[in-house]
Amino acid sequence: MFKRIEVITGANRAVFLAHTAVGSLAAFTLLTAGLDPLWTTASLLALLGTVTAVNRQTGRRHPAGRAVLHSDGTVQARDNRGERHGVLLGHAWVSHWLCVFTWRDNRGKAGQFLVMAKLNRPDDFRRLRVFLRLGAGSPVS
Repeated sequence: MFKRIEVITGANRAVFLAHTAVGSLAAFTLLTAGLDPLWTTASLLALLGTVTAVNRQTGRRHPAGRAVLHSDGTVQARDNRGERHGVLLGHAWVSHWLCVFTWRDNRGKAGQFLVMAKLNRPDDFRRLRVFLRLGAGSPVS
């Protein structure tokens, strides 16, 4: 069994590009809908604000960094907020291309990690998926 798994966390450019692409499609739809120019302008400004806010919030909630998961369920995180330590909470969503899991740091603040397969070595990502499916947050013997 493993002692630790080190993974790269955070949303990559593809997530932000997908948000922008959906916003662009919505903008194209608004421009070709034949609405009154005032409504079109107001809708485009609202759409621009929404896409900007979603991208900013995604960057805040899932900053780029690294996480080290230990077999006893403890986590070390390094990102733009500094280095933090905590434990896994056992809530995880696991798929072939990404994993999302929750943790609580030593200050009591809960958070989530977004781990994308594309950013990590295949072996590390596979071990993470197996670990999270077997029960994240519970000690592994």
